[in-house]
Amino acid sequence: MTEPRDSEPPGRGPYDGAMADEDEALQVAEILAHTGAVGPDGPGTAPMLSDLAVLVAAEVDHHDTARPLPGPLHRLRTDTVGLLRRAPAPYDLHDRVNRKAALALLLLHSGGPGPHRVRGAAGATARLAECLEALHLLESAHEEAREASAAEPDYRDERALRPGELLDWALWAHTEIDGVLTYALEFRPERPSAVPTPLSAPLRKLAGKLRLRRQYLFPDTGEATAADDGGLGGPAPDVVHVVTELERLMDDDTRMASGEAEHVLNRSRRVREGGRLPSALARELRLLEARIEIKWILEHRLADASARRAYLAVLKYLDGVRGHEDDLAARASVLFAEATTHAVNAGMLGRSHVGDAVEACDSALAVLSEDAPDRPVALMVRGLARAMRAQGTLADDDIAGAIEDLRQALALAPPDHSGVPNAVVTLSQLLLQRGNTTGSVADTRTSLALLNRYASDTLPSGPGVVVLRLLQALTHVVFHHRAGSEEVDCGTPVSPGVNHVDAALRQIRHTMRRPERSALPPVLSAVAAQLAAHALALASQLPGRDSAALAREALPWAEEAYVAGRADPADRQHRLLLRDWLLVVGGGDEAAEARRRLLSLAGAPAGPGGTNDPEAGFAHFLQGLLGLAAAVADDSTVAELRTAAEAAAGSPLREVRTQAALQLAAGLRRRALIHSLSARAEESERLLSAATVPAALAPLLELSRARIDRAGALRIARPDPGGPDPAADFAESRRLGLDCLRAHATAAMGQEGTADALIIARDAGALAQRVARWAAYDGAWDDVVGALETGRAVVERTRLRPDTAARLRALGEHALADAWERRSPAAAPGRPYRPHDPGRDLAVPDQLAQRVARVLDAEDTARTAGVPTVRTVAEALRAADAHALVYLLPSPAPDTPDVLERGAVLITPAGAAHWVPLPVAPGDDETLARYVAALRERTTAREGRREAAVEDWREALADLTVRMGSAFRPLLRALERHCGRRVDGRPRVVLVPVGELTFVPWAGVLLDGGTPAADRLVITTVCGARQFIGAAALPPVRPDGRTLLVNALTGEQAPWAATGVLREALYPRAVGPDGPAATARGLLKTLSEDAHRFTVVDIAAHLSADVTESWRATLRLADAGLRIDRISALDLAGTPDGGTGPRGVCVALACCSGNVSFSHPDEGFTLASAFLAARAGAVIASLWPVTNAAVGFLMTVFHHHLCAGHEPAEALRRAQRWMRDPARRAPASLPGPVARAFEERMASFEKSLGESGDSMTSPAHWAGVVHMGR
Repeated sequence: MTEPRDSEPPGRGPYDGAMADEDEALQVAEILAHTGAVGPDGPGTAPMLSDLAVLVAAEVDHHDTARPLPGPLHRLRTDTVGLLRRAPAPYDLHDRVNRKAALALLLLHSGGPGPHRVRGAAGATARLAECLEALHLLESAHEEAREASAAEPDYRDERALRPGELLDWALWAHTEIDGVLTYALEFRPERPSAVPTPLSAPLRKLAGKLRLRRQYLFPDTGEATAADDGGLGGPAPDVVHVVTELERLMDDDTRMASGEAEHVLNRSRRVREGGRLPSALARELRLLEARIEIKWILEHRLADASARRAYLAVLKYLDGVRGHEDDLAARASVLFAEATTHAVNAGMLGRSHVGDAVEACDSALAVLSEDAPDRPVALMVRGLARAMRAQGTLADDDIAGAIEDLRQALALAPPDHSGVPNAVVTLSQLLLQRGNTTGSVADTRTSLALLNRYASDTLPSGPGVVVLRLLQALTHVVFHHRAGSEEVDCGTPVSPGVNHVDAALRQIRHTMRRPERSALPPVLSAVAAQLAAHALALASQLPGRDSAALAREALPWAEEAYVAGRADPADRQHRLLLRDWLLVVGGGDEAAEARRRLLSLAGAPAGPGGTNDPEAGFAHFLQGLLGLAAAVADDSTVAELRTAAEAAAGSPLREVRTQAALQLAAGLRRRALIHSLSARAEESERLLSAATVPAALAPLLELSRARIDRAGALRIARPDPGGPDPAADFAESRRLGLDCLRAHATAAMGQEGTADALIIARDAGALAQRVARWAAYDGAWDDVVGALETGRAVVERTRLRPDTAARLRALGEHALADAWERRSPAAAPGRPYRPHDPGRDLAVPDQLAQRVARVLDAEDTARTAGVPTVRTVAEALRAADAHALVYLLPSPAPDTPDVLERGAVLITPAGAAHWVPLPVAPGDDETLARYVAALRERTTAREGRREAAVEDWREALADLTVRMGSAFRPLLRALERHCGRRVDGRPRVVLVPVGELTFVPWAGVLLDGGTPAADRLVITTVCGARQFIGAAALPPVRPDGRTLLVNALTGEQAPWAATGVLREALYPRAVGPDGPAATARGLLKTLSEDAHRFTVVDIAAHLSADVTESWRATLRLADAGLRIDRISALDLAGTPDGGTGPRGVCVALACCSGNVSFSHPDEGFTLASAFLAARAGAVIASLWPVTNAAVGFLMTVFHHHLCAGHEPAEALRRAQRWMRDPARRAPASLPGPVARAFEERMASFEKSLGESGDSMTSPAHWAGVVHMGR
């Protein structure tokens, strides 16, 4: 190619400036004018078109093919190509050869193989077609020229192109095609999402064919070089030949495995070291040799010591040349990084060298342009190197950087790129790793989805599928282990009736029996065994699993992984940990020895992997755990636990930090209990031995002595009187428990979605009960409240807070606040998976919620802000004129027994707190569990099963109300003793049921004489004191006639709603839509803009949701469902125009089961809670679906008493009492005609119930309706 020259426009027109020479420009203009007049096939046009082709080709040859042509020249080139394609071939041989060569030259200069050509709208296909056409033209021209030379060896024509020159251009065309293919094979074409992504496999096949085709040029090249003066003279033919052979070798594993690789490499070295190559070309060839040699050694010669030394020598060479600041050095840096990571994996280099790989990629990416072919590979390699480094450090920066690198690389690279499989698997494991450190459920779910997507595209055969299927199954188990449940939706389809974890375990067992498993090389076989053992070990920790059986099943695989493990000491010790842990859990003869090894390993000063190893904290934690499991609650064990907790405090793994702290807390409590019980037992023993007891009390004396003997038997060692203070141990254990609850709350807030936050909150609810019992035993009542309010209603507190953005702005985080406000309240639906393309539309969690949670958690005051205390609860009780707030705690879980069992914490308006034991009779807990199961079935049963489910539930309800009544009596006595009462003798009580007690209809439990609790108490139910405090801060509800009535029931259901009666009799000025007019959009608009005008809102609508996941609940309206998140963002108590403050608003939702959450009872994340979060002062909701007629009558009477001046809780109690009266009549406030119609409808409904043995007096029709708020 000649030197570029400036172009100056000789005149005006579309081609002005296309030709630099004025004479040539005039000649071109004349040819174009003539051709335009007579056409490309007109008389005398053929030689002129040949001249045009040569002139324009010579002009474009002054420009780099990798750059766009100037606009005028590009137009001239395009028009010339069009003319040449339409024109008939010249008769003259030399004209024909010249024209083909010129057209090929024009096609090769179509703008270059850059991204503007390859990744634009036309993509690689159009550019590749032009280059292939050019190659065909040149090969055809060469064949014609060679035949002419052979026929007339003495013939010379200065106009004719020589065969050698045509071969030169043909090889140049090959180079251009290689450039286009490189882009096409490294970059994903930019196409709309609706257009299928073309696979690059055909292009790779084409590349192989072209390399083979190029081989046939070389004999002709030698002949042409000898026959022509100049031609291709010099080393070019040898270089092209060697390069082509090396490239074909790279794609052919069979040839690579044979001795041919060494032969080709030796030939390449001879050509390179012959001294005839330019320096740049020699470096290029050496880089290709290095790539081949690395691949050859890794795949076929790794066991050869001399080959490993040769590998390290290649690395040294690459390290030396990557310092040059050019594209070749950048490519050398990428290859160096890739080879370094392989060397670390193969044990040739230590892990400390991974940083060199990351640094090499950093320098390469700084040089490579956005469209450089090596950029996707550089991103992939850096991501893999960062991932390797993250394995040892678990550093947030390494994990985040690796995830981002691989995400970008997968978005750029075609789906069948050779690096995609490793990138997909590594990205999946990185997301799993980030989930370990942050607690992100979304990361774990995305990790599983990635593997599921990739596994669905993988052929079900071959050795690679073994590891992939095991990774997929392990990640499946990890998700459910982290969720603490086998029922949580993980996005993985399983067969009907098959449990998720069972499906994963079945996949592991099947995969480990596959024939391909035995064909794996030793390293991969050990990896497969470790993955299988790890999955079974995790499954053994899930509730309800036979831990010992699963541990024994996993043990042979763990043993195999340990024996075949690499020489890496840390890796072998990690495998040893897994094996010995399985031995301990599985029991058997070797369990004691395994326990001893684990204790010895954990007792090492720096743990199994050094002080910086992430497993070191785990080892200390394991030591303390084993000591505690052996019930050695002495000072040495607590010291071990403290060491474990201190080591784990610096661990990036959230679960390790939390579990280590909880084990220390449990050890401290056990030690303190032993000290305090021992002291009490000794004092009691002394008093009893010295006492003179009447004969009638002798049995009591024997019973006391028996209890003291049992307590003495529990003592492991007599406590040191000068040892630790039990009170200090108790206080520290509570502090640790509360810290863990705050960590759970922070983790829940940091989840990407509500469903994931609820998964994290599940553990927090169970821990809250445990810590609350500790505090109640200690008499630390503020800690009781703090535990129950920190660990319960976590999601309701974090996901429904409308002030998150404001809190961020107050901390100066304006950008983060903006991002939080822009986020979608509901997760966007994922795009459907495009088969065979795991990188297409890949969505990785953005960690926005995590960043927000970290910022808010870093603020010291944010940790304790808003957490209620006994004092703030007492203030709210006084403000609401209530007599007590009572936390109702169920029996402890069997796996976490406690000194205190089922009981209540009673807080009075005076600020006093008391523990009230609620006796547990045999069968009580089973009755409650049966009732909850029956309620779930009754609520979710399909049509054919519904009638039977309702009957089972009624029986369970009758049994429950009797048993709960007996447990409720001690609470009544405590209320009489510690609290006041209203004028009518009934205390106003705010109940906070915990755990499964949230499903109990407390108004309907039967007390002495079969009296329902609603006759003795005025009951409010809330999910936490924080919710009650918020409602108590609002003004009382005082209906003033400004009412919003919404009847969204349709068809035969609509007339049974109370809406019509309320409009006629009680709220004549009410506004609101009915039927089809009751739309979600309209109701949301009314509640957003006019809510401050209403004091009463009554919505007759059904719930549309899976009640097992209450966060999905919506109010079913005419056009759509109104979601919880949209409701919670409202402000129903806003100050009206001209008003002086907020007003109290009562919202009635009794038509739907808006206050039940089966999966997350401690969260209270329900439709009713959403209205309380929107600052409704009171909400009426139901624990189960009630018939439209029954709830219509109940709500009519409720509104009657509300309008009569009663507070909402009392108005509901009176309405429920009215429902139980067989002689009930229409409320006095109803006008005559309305009252008569009301009673006729009531009699008709009662009659229909009687025909099936039912009655409105049944608690099924009234006891489930509850009052929430103030």
